[in-house]
Amino acid sequence: MKILAKLFLVFTIVTVLELFLLLELAHLTNWWVTAAMIIGPGLLGAWLARREGTRAIGEISRALSLQREPAGAIMDGVLVLVAGALLITPGVLTDLAGVALLVPPIRRVVNNYTRTRIRKAIDDRLTDGRFSVINIGSAGFGGFDGADSYEVIDAEDIPKPR
Repeated sequence: MKILAKLFLVFTIVTVLELFLLLELAHLTNWWVTAAMIIGPGLLGAWLARREGTRAIGEISRALSLQREPAGAIMDGVLVLVAGALLITPGVLTDLAGVALLVPPIRRVVNNYTRTRIRKAIDDRLTDGRFSVINIGSAGFGGFDGADSYEVIDAEDIPKPR
């Protein structure tokens, strides 16, 4: 099944399920409780998303200043962004999923799972030959004129001007 068909199916099922749950909640209680279940988590989620987003940006900045790979911190920021989008979407299930993604231990598990899936997908495509790496220097995009070998000059070996 194509990815577009899967996404359409998931969004359709989630929307119908969310509508059903909100209508059932309104039927079992009253519309004030239902409105509070939509607005409350949204406000709480906005505050948590801002706090966690600021923390993720700080981690990216620290990783870059320490010259470390910021991939984990960037993935954290993406997951916080997804959590914010889920919290903006009215519904019980999306609010629960959004709040769950804002909890650092849960986000860490999702982060590790997602990174593992991405690595596996890249490895599978490299193995199958469906993924290629372009050498920009030899493709004529760089300023190296397609040379096959390059001479590396160490900056310490060049005499300094006096």
